[in-house]
Amino acid sequence: MRTFIISLFIYLFFNSICFAEITVTHDFQQFLSDTNPITKVSFPLITEFSSDPYLENGVSISQVNGFHNQIIDSSQLDISDLTGNVLKVDGPEHINIKLNAPVFSIGFFIVDGYWTYPSCPESDSKFSILIRNHKTIVGTIDEIDPPVKSLFFIGITTNTIFDTIEIREIGALIDENSGEHCENDFIGKIYTSEIDKTTCFDSDNDGVVNQWDECPETPLGSIITSSGCPVLLGDMNQNGKLGVEDSIKILKTLSNTNDNYTCNNILFTSCKDILESNCSKGNGNYMVDPDGLGGLLSFEVFCDMTTDGGGWTKIEYKTDLELKNQFNDSVGDKSRYLPNNFETVLSFDEIKAIQNVSSEGKQLYVGECKNVIHYYYEDGKDYRHAFGYKFLDNTESFSQRQDYTDPSNPNLIIKVIEDGCKKNDDLLRSTSVMIKSVKVPLINVKSSDNGDSTDEFGSQLTKNPAWLR
Repeated sequence: MRTFIISLFIYLFFNSICFAEITVTHDFQQFLSDTNPITKVSFPLITEFSSDPYLENGVSISQVNGFHNQIIDSSQLDISDLTGNVLKVDGPEHINIKLNAPVFSIGFFIVDGYWTYPSCPESDSKFSILIRNHKTIVGTIDEIDPPVKSLFFIGITTNTIFDTIEIREIGALIDENSGEHCENDFIGKIYTSEIDKTTCFDSDNDGVVNQWDECPETPLGSIITSSGCPVLLGDMNQNGKLGVEDSIKILKTLSNTNDNYTCNNILFTSCKDILESNCSKGNGNYMVDPDGLGGLLSFEVFCDMTTDGGGWTKIEYKTDLELKNQFNDSVGDKSRYLPNNFETVLSFDEIKAIQNVSSEGKQLYVGECKNVIHYYYEDGKDYRHAFGYKFLDNTESFSQRQDYTDPSNPNLIIKVIEDGCKKNDDLLRSTSVMIKSVKVPLINVKSSDNGDSTDEFGSQLTKNPAWLR
């Protein structure tokens, strides 16, 4: 991977004609005249989608946050000149548009801001757009500011190919009463232009355009030289062998590489990958692509770059587990999981991709209780009501016993560090459990002291996310 970065940088440095130049227009007629586009996506059918992408003409449209989405008749919006169907985005707009073939231009209509709750303040959102060709960042457009409740066109043209754009809303508000997002945004028809095989066309998508590509049919994902031909990873002499001279040249090349270019134009697999590549800007949000080319689109995560050496990726929950009687039935005490799994901000597929590039994980689970034993039962002097825990891959810990050690899962470590719920009374208490495993986050808990109407338990999940590294 690092050799590829070096080769790509050297290639772009000596052939600056192919640095991306991005032109943005909000004049639809001008965009039509300049690019002669085709209508690529028109949303012909009224439908709904959430975690699964919407597909049309080989274009994949997905929302990173996994909120509910609908395709609706635009006549519901009463917007001048808006016709046909549009994509309604529920919640903050984090949309990825993945094309089935590279293009030089894309255009689409957008409507900003319809308030769905009476107590929501009227707001004016802004948007940023990231343009990518596979994992390489072509460029970014910051703080696009469409007028509120009006039809607005965004046309993008570059001098180098791209196959993905990522639209991110800035400043989405939350209704204080309902806790729901205040507004919906809408995306109309999407237009692209056919490829014009100019100087910067790269037919095999290896990062070297055809004009200088000596191997124009390089297999996708190959490590390449600046001339576009596959090489042995680390073979700086390009002689088919690895030796001391190669190592020396790698070190010299890395010391002379423009770190800002590498950090700003390569999507890394995880927070740890960013940190180890010396591209950390401290704690904050970063874009990552854990499974690389051909898999999930890149998505945004929060990175803790300071705690315990840094490089931790945050796995957040959407909501807390409310403190209440969770079952409300007459079955009596019974060992059972909650009827619904916990919801996370990232999709399960995105979390699994992060797990696949991680070697450690941690999570503090704080169980709140009234009359519900979580681990030790002080009066009974036993562990017959100890909680069990389920993880994303459906691994289940032991329950109703003192020792959570599982020989079949030696890397799953569960330790109770504070146990207020052992009192089993009607005061609000808590039991804290530290879990260390790459299997985090928890997605469910199993209880057995749950048969009385006064048995209540919950957890402030949003305050205790999981972390992977």
